[in-house]
Amino acid sequence: MARKKVNELETLVQALADSLVASVEAFPTAPVPFGQVPVSQAEQVARYREVRDDPDAWTGMIKERGHRETLRYARTMERQHRRMMEAPNGRTVERGDRGQSAEPDYGVDRQPVQ
Repeated sequence: MARKKVNELETLVQALADSLVASVEAFPTAPVPFGQVPVSQAEQVARYREVRDDPDAWTGMIKERGHRETLRYARTMERQHRRMMEAPNGRTVERGDRGQSAEPDYGVDRQPVQ
């Protein structure tokens, strides 16, 4: 009886695939899904400041999230950024806590009604 030839490449590929599957199965699972860990308001503003003046970051965010979601994020974070800049201790300032000299917050895309 003739022996069947063994394809060494197939054997190698199968061994690598088995090793990869075993590695993935042994990988620990995270206790919380990626991106679901709550972040403090100060950390959110710090992350926003990193992308605030970077057009490439905004372009990437629009591609990833869409223009409406990105605009909603920009509006919200710009308000928080302004409040932190107005606060003497670097923390956010609530609307009622502002001094009389502080300018009202009209938002990123709104102007005062005249």
